[in-house]
Formats: sequence, structure tokens, C-alpha cells
Amino acid sequence: MYGEAFTSSYRSVAHYVSEKKKEIYGKGRSAYLPLVHSPGEAQVDFGEADFYLDGELRTGHHLNLSFPYSNQGYTQLFCGENQQCLFEGLIAVFCHIGGVPTRLWFDNPSTLVTKVHRGGGRELTDSMIRFMEQYGFAATFCNTSAGHEKGNGKLVQM
Repeated sequence: MYGEAFTSSYRSVAHYVSEKKKEIYGKGRSAYLPLVHSPGEAQVDFGEADFYLDGELRTGHHLNLSFPYSNQGYTQLFCGENQQCLFEGLIAVFCHIGGVPTRLWFDNPSTLVTKVHRGGGRELTDSMIRFMEQYGFAATFCNTSAGHEKGNGKLVQM
């Protein structure tokens, strides 16, 4: 057996592996890891919102800070979606709730993340690093194009 040449095609091996995977894992079964959020963790999202200002309908942006563990959320309305609006909105919520969450979950906005490395590392803007140090929270970033990883942060329209 040793020293003999392997005489099968890639297609035959791929078919065999595919069938074995179905046998082992089951056909059509999917797997997932449940999202678990500890008390004190919050998720940060921007979204668009229509609002009236001086009787004129405008489109702006809302910053939503939601707490998945308690299902509480706080929203600030802004005309823009930039770093200044983000920091101003977070500070307003921190003051309103009388504290700072231990961990904030973010997507990967260019206002905070300058580079995403293979393997998940992030290079953050200097102002984000200073903001985190000043307010004493840890930041977690979702995988790129995977905001669904946060699992919460949806606003309920009333």
C-alpha cells in the first residue's frame, strides 16, 4: 500500500467528503452559538430617521444604545452620523443613566476603526482610544459585514 500512486480524481474525493459530511452532520442541519450578553453590556447602532424641524420634514440619523440583557434602549437624534455625533450621543446617554456600560458592541464604522486585520484585530482611531480610556469601557467589534452578531439593537416603531 505504501509507495503506490493515488489514482482518484478530485471530483471523486470531493463527492465522497460531501456524502460523509451529510452522514456525520445530517442533511440540512444548521448550527449556531447562542448570543449571551452580560448585564452592563450595550450595543451601539446608527440608523436613519425622518423628523420635523421647524415644520419641515427632514431625514436624519439616530444613535441607539441598547442593553440586550434588560431589553432597555436609549436614542439620540442627530442631523449627521459622524464621530462627534457618536461621542456626544454616548455621553448624553451615560449622563442620563448615571453610569457607563462595561462593554460596548459596535459594527466597524470608519469613524472608529481604521483597519481590520485578518484574525479579527482592529486598529482604532486615536480619538476612540482616548474616549474609551476616559470613560472606562471595553469595546467589542462584530466581524465585518456581520452586524447580526450583536443580536439586538432593533428599534420598535411605536
